[in-house]
Amino acid sequence: MKKFQYISTTNYLIVFSTILLSFLISSNLAWLNPRPGYEVFKRPHQIPFMWQYNKDSAVEIISGAYFPEAFKIDRYKARINRPTYPCLIFCIGSMIGFLSKPFMDLSPLECSGIAYLILKFIMYCTSALMMFRLIKEYFHEHVAITAIALLMFHSFAIISFSTFHTLELQFATPIISIFLFNDLNKNYSHQKNILYSFCFGLLMLGKQNYAIYLAILALTVLHGNILKAGISVISHLFPLFFWMVFLKLYGLTYYNTEIEIGQGVWILKEFIYQNPIEMFNTICDSIKQYLIIVVNNYVIWIFLSAASFEKVKKVVPRKQSKNVFLFILLCIAANWFQTFVSRRYLPYMSMDIAIFIFTFSAFYLNEIIGNSFIKHKQKILTFIILFWFIIEVFSFIHFPWVHPFDQPSATIKNIYKDLAPDVKR
Repeated sequence: MKKFQYISTTNYLIVFSTILLSFLISSNLAWLNPRPGYEVFKRPHQIPFMWQYNKDSAVEIISGAYFPEAFKIDRYKARINRPTYPCLIFCIGSMIGFLSKPFMDLSPLECSGIAYLILKFIMYCTSALMMFRLIKEYFHEHVAITAIALLMFHSFAIISFSTFHTLELQFATPIISIFLFNDLNKNYSHQKNILYSFCFGLLMLGKQNYAIYLAILALTVLHGNILKAGISVISHLFPLFFWMVFLKLYGLTYYNTEIEIGQGVWILKEFIYQNPIEMFNTICDSIKQYLIIVVNNYVIWIFLSAASFEKVKKVVPRKQSKNVFLFILLCIAANWFQTFVSRRYLPYMSMDIAIFIFTFSAFYLNEIIGNSFIKHKQKILTFIILFWFIIEVFSFIHFPWVHPFDQPSATIKNIYKDLAPDVKR
């Protein structure tokens, strides 16, 4: 393993520039006509910037603007099992409102919109820098930069950036979890285990994306560290416990939207009543659908990452290679299992393994181009990344093109229609 080195200023700038470019496209999606016929939440009215094309965006921003009061209203209690973002948005938004008071009077929604923008940048920068440090331990920094660019320019990462939602946690939670697990492995202590597991619990209250955590627990148990796994499981439940106590004191009842719509429940209501052959067919069909969404989501990168296997084995130290590849297999298996249980066969569900796909693809590109076109390596890599970026941007464009101001609007009246009278606007 290569000795850790601090990220240079140049690499910081490259990573931040990549994130910034992703944001610039994301915040101006209205000009690309991304969802024809969709009623858009147009705020600010004067300029097509940060307009919302996700049906849950109104629920998300109102949950943050009026946290936790909004959870008393049926329409907004859907996020009562995901309080991390609304709580953070409320705290950041309240600070923004207080600091801006002498200069302008911002509404709770305006403060929450700005807060979401800040939180998004924090999450993207944090996950990108953690990803850089993880990859740098095994590969050259060029591989890390390339992998981060491929991820940040993926259409899902682009659209998630400006959306008032927790979408980016689909790839950010795995990166953060792997980074913390890797650090814990280097210098284990019960205190760090409790702290890191508590942090994971907070992420789960943002979006219940358990795949990578299940893989971490599985690897820990396979190594015979049952006590460590047990401490982690208990510690990661503390945030949920504290949140449920808060809800009880506040007069609210915990509500899990995913369970209500049948995610996971079908295992107990349908699957366990199937005969062995039916179970086998159900699992095989699930694996087939999972492979389809993986290919659809990563296109050529899934094949490049698979082609890099033999080359990666030569780079990763022999003592660690067994654990590294076992962990990756466990992550893929856990990602499939999460998709299977939730019955959500959508491409974004495979974003949990994005860090592996793009890292191995980046490594393969660097190796192939470096061996054949060493003098023009940087230029060729830059061209490939920009070409990928352009393809992903064009995937948002729909014809016939409609000017942003001519796109259907979700009016403020519609947004507020279910708010209780005692909730201030």
